[in-house]
Amino acid sequence: VDVSNQNFTVSNAIGAIETFESDDNGAITMELGVGVYTIQQAEFTDYYLYSSFEVIDDDLSLQLDYSPATTISGTMLAYTTEFNDDWTEADIAANTTVASLLDVSFTAGDVSFDTVTDTEGNFSITLPGDLSYVLKAATTANTYGVGKAVEPNGAAEVDVGEIYLKRLTTVSGIVSVTGDNANWNAQNYNGLIPNIVAIDEEGIVWEATVTNSGDFTVAIANGVYDFTSPEAEYNISTIEDYEVSNFVNASFIALTADLDPMNVEVMVCLVTEPSGDCSNATPKFANVEFIPSFFNHTYNLSEGDFDDQGISSLSVMPGSYTIQTSYTDADDENATDFNTFSTTQEVFISMFADDNKRIVIELADERLFTGKVTVGSGNLTNVQFLLYNQTNDQFLSATTDDFGNFSEYLPAGDWLVIISPQVVENTTYTLRHPVTISDDSTSRTGMNLALLEAVRVNFTLAEALTGEYVTNARVIAVSNDGFGNVTLSASDDDGNVSDQIMPGSWTLSLEKETDDKIWTISDDTYTFDAIGDTDVELGIVEANLQVSIGGKVFWDFNDNGIVDFTEAVADVNVTITSSEGDVLFEVKTDDIGIWFENVPIMQTYNVSVEKAGYASAYYQTNGTEGIVVNTSSVFEDIAIVADNVAVSGTITSVMQDEAASLTGASITLYPETGRDADAVAVTGVYEDGQLSWSANVEPGNWIVVVESQIKDDNTGGISIGYLNAGIEDGGELEMVMASGGYLHLESHWQDIQLAEHHAGSDSSGSDMITQPVEITIDTGLAATWNYTLDANGEIDLLLPVGDFEISSEFTTIQHQRNLAMEYSGSSFGVVEQGIIDVRLGYTRAINSLSSATINADSITNATFIETAMLTAIVNDETYDDIEFELEIDYEGTETSDVLTVEGRVSSVADSDNWVVEVYNGTDWVSQTDVVMGIGEDLEDDTVASSTTVKFRISMPNVTSALSLENGHLIKLEVSSESGLSSEASVSVNIPQRYGMEITDEVKETGVSPGGSGTFSFTVTNTGNGDDTYNIELAENLPQGWQITPTSSTLTISKDDQRTQQFSIFAPESFTSGEIEATVTITSEDGITSETMTVEIQSARIDLSVDETLSQELTKVYESQPGQIVVPITNDGYRTASTVLVSVNLTNDAGNEIIRVVGNQTVSVGAGQTVNATFTLDESSKKFNRFAISVDVLGEDDEYIDGSIEPFDYQEETILDTSEPTSGWFMVVIIALTFLVGYGGLKVARNRGSTRF
Repeated sequence: VDVSNQNFTVSNAIGAIETFESDDNGAITMELGVGVYTIQQAEFTDYYLYSSFEVIDDDLSLQLDYSPATTISGTMLAYTTEFNDDWTEADIAANTTVASLLDVSFTAGDVSFDTVTDTEGNFSITLPGDLSYVLKAATTANTYGVGKAVEPNGAAEVDVGEIYLKRLTTVSGIVSVTGDNANWNAQNYNGLIPNIVAIDEEGIVWEATVTNSGDFTVAIANGVYDFTSPEAEYNISTIEDYEVSNFVNASFIALTADLDPMNVEVMVCLVTEPSGDCSNATPKFANVEFIPSFFNHTYNLSEGDFDDQGISSLSVMPGSYTIQTSYTDADDENATDFNTFSTTQEVFISMFADDNKRIVIELADERLFTGKVTVGSGNLTNVQFLLYNQTNDQFLSATTDDFGNFSEYLPAGDWLVIISPQVVENTTYTLRHPVTISDDSTSRTGMNLALLEAVRVNFTLAEALTGEYVTNARVIAVSNDGFGNVTLSASDDDGNVSDQIMPGSWTLSLEKETDDKIWTISDDTYTFDAIGDTDVELGIVEANLQVSIGGKVFWDFNDNGIVDFTEAVADVNVTITSSEGDVLFEVKTDDIGIWFENVPIMQTYNVSVEKAGYASAYYQTNGTEGIVVNTSSVFEDIAIVADNVAVSGTITSVMQDEAASLTGASITLYPETGRDADAVAVTGVYEDGQLSWSANVEPGNWIVVVESQIKDDNTGGISIGYLNAGIEDGGELEMVMASGGYLHLESHWQDIQLAEHHAGSDSSGSDMITQPVEITIDTGLAATWNYTLDANGEIDLLLPVGDFEISSEFTTIQHQRNLAMEYSGSSFGVVEQGIIDVRLGYTRAINSLSSATINADSITNATFIETAMLTAIVNDETYDDIEFELEIDYEGTETSDVLTVEGRVSSVADSDNWVVEVYNGTDWVSQTDVVMGIGEDLEDDTVASSTTVKFRISMPNVTSALSLENGHLIKLEVSSESGLSSEASVSVNIPQRYGMEITDEVKETGVSPGGSGTFSFTVTNTGNGDDTYNIELAENLPQGWQITPTSSTLTISKDDQRTQQFSIFAPESFTSGEIEATVTITSEDGITSETMTVEIQSARIDLSVDETLSQELTKVYESQPGQIVVPITNDGYRTASTVLVSVNLTNDAGNEIIRVVGNQTVSVGAGQTVNATFTLDESSKKFNRFAISVDVLGEDDEYIDGSIEPFDYQEETILDTSEPTSGWFMVVIIALTFLVGYGGLKVARNRGSTRF
């Protein structure tokens, strides 16, 4: 086989096809994504290439072999009636039809080839001849089909002859699970469904369609079959020699999956950060429970089941499980040395062993931390203290009990115990103590932490060079003994700091930063010892002040004196030196040319800016070199100038006489439009067929125009190119000269007196034009360039053949008022060889500008301040209409201009209820027109240059009006046909009314000893504007109690509402009684307020059962399972964690238990109702009596206020509505139905056509 330069077809799993060609050596190189692929080639008569391969994550090399090609052919036929053994050849022919357009497949293992019969039922397919195939064909509706084994044995051709389709019968069945007594449910097995097959007497395998619920169907011909599953992992029973008939088939295939338990490996470890595989972890153990999702048997591992590597194994049935670990609280008597709590995880144990990976349970590496805190001669009780881990900047807390003991689980690491100052018998105590949480329990359990008497430190914080006090600064005391950092109280307005710290050696540190200033204390400047009961007086502590200096570095390449955004220069080296020349700082400008640095005050700094390609620049202050820094930041921009760079280019020609067209050609470099640079003319050198040139120019964009001296009236040689002269490397340009065309341009414009002029210097209107007029040329290059019109307002240009655009603008001074008026014009077209005439007309820009101001003296019914805020005046239930005058001055250039004046309210919630009107001389209307302008001359009094318009603002009534912090913005607009002319604005302030409504308040709640709870209320803003409500908790709580937040603010819009929730933390000693918490809500006016009191009770359990509802929900049936429901309600404030519900079936007298129905343990939350539901068996008795008891178990038993007495009731059995029909009778009916259906089918077939 010649495999060189052959085409090969590669297809993926979804049928996408791509063709690859082999090289001269028959090698194929392909780039494919991850997946399974098939490669094949069937172009040769005698050989066939077919192979499958999988791409995973590495390069793949394959050696592919050809197989002998076999062409299999045959004919598919079908009988039009039931086959009769007595038929003659003629009968067979008369009752046979061809199976046209029928799908035929050939399968060998995972390889499959498909073809379709033609209109005569014939098929032919070429495939690898060294495989054993199963031929299968079936009609679309699966009513007829056939299966046949085909062995090519490498033969070139195989004729399978005539193959008759057989009538198919649909066989149904179900797969159930041993021990579960239920049908297969794919949801219980992670979506897995067993494959079910029927194998006929010839060994042909017919695959069944299996549903998620285990039902399966398969359409097969009459015969004897074995039903089984090809997957041994399901351990499904096999039904052998099952006879399928299409005459009467009331049978049902029942298969059973007898799943075997699977061995799984479980690993437990302690981790700092979860990795999923216990890498870099500490092996441990735990009590682990596997809770199945669909059957009742749980599996358990105990601590002793794990080896030194934290690994154990367990044999469990396949299925879905929830895995959880048992754990203890840190304060339990039997608390484990490490925290065994873990988040529950869902796992699936597969019946396929390779799918089961090691189950990893990663526990947070938290160790038990216990001890006692003492203060003075007693214990520090019911106090929360902090623990700080500097490594990850983490804070945790612990709380002492009534005896000063504490117990917590802490993450492994180095921690600092921080106990804030505690006042005991008028003495302040505090403590900071390091502790290491590790595997060594001796360093973290049974600790005795004794508070030490605090030492007061006093000093005054001031700036070092100015003596100014540093206010509101938090100085940090850094422990030299490893006790961490203490942030001292903030300095007051006089710089004074006074605070108490733990005895020891300390050093002061400070870094206070604002937007542009930094105060610091030099390292190790202030170190002191805090000893005994003597205050430490440090006097004046000096802080060094730094301020920011900086600015923007730019290149003003258009020389307009403005720092344009595109002119910023990035990556400029900025060097800051002292007056002695020492380099202090080196920084670079950012992407927008900005640099800054913080420097000490009261010095002069020499600042230089440098970058390759630019001249160096130096900052100056008032003509003196350097930046003078006093006590404020300094930000100044600085301009640098780019150095000229070398540029060059070459021009070749495609004109008829190359040398003549290039020799002596003019070369001009024009700056890009908008740059302040002159055009540069250079001389080129012609040699060896090209014109070369070079020049030194300012960096930037240039247009190079090369014009040949060889030209006539219609054409000439021209080449125009774009050159980007880079700052660092200049630029090079290659150009080609070709024949172009001429553009002749004339200009014209009209002044306001309608006199015609051209735009040249010899024009009658030239004295009005402020500067020579230029035109901008755009031929589609990356930049445009300009030419100046000649004295006649004309220009002749030689341009390359192609599209062009021309634009131009200029300014004139006209009218006796010497007004500036703008003109602009544009044109476009196509240059061809020859001359194109362009008449460029300029249009004057419409200018209807004006200015509008409110006459403050004209305002009525409101107060007016300089910030343009009007305050409305209340008049009973309304606000008085506000009136004022708007003065308008015309600043445009139109002889006569119609301007429209109107007002509007910016969109807010109540803006639709506001009305802004203007007075037109007779009525108040929404808008009015005024005529203004400059007139024909100064003596023209037919139009006004100024006018006054009266406005009126009407507001909603007091109830509807909304009060806003910045008032309602009223915009007064003057506009013309061309848009907005001018605008004034004023804000109207609606005086604010304050009010609130408290709803949904929790007036009573409960909390368990040492537990937590919540209470809340809702605040509705009944005022007319946004209000900020201050919420304060009264400081009347007993010791050991905490309610958060102690204070908060709620900002609520008008008519809106917010809910405030509080968290309650009770001491362990709160086993009975109640306390009160008082909360005050005050509006931002400081006057409007509400007070509410919440009664907090010791949380108890109060259970009850609605016996009537229980009996209504309970159902007992004669021939199907029923239920008994016990609804349990907890009206208390404590959750009943373990409630045992027991139901027994008793005799009619209720004094003897006949059978235990069941026991359930439920949890009933505070304020909740939970139903305990039991399944009841069918009952043949007319009445059944049930005895029910509900008991609280465990530690909750101590907190019961209301319990449930045992009760019972009698329930009548619900009888079936009719007697069941005899099973034999049903079989007879089914049989007769099938016979009628069969006979009807035969009749229908006999009357039908013979077409298949």
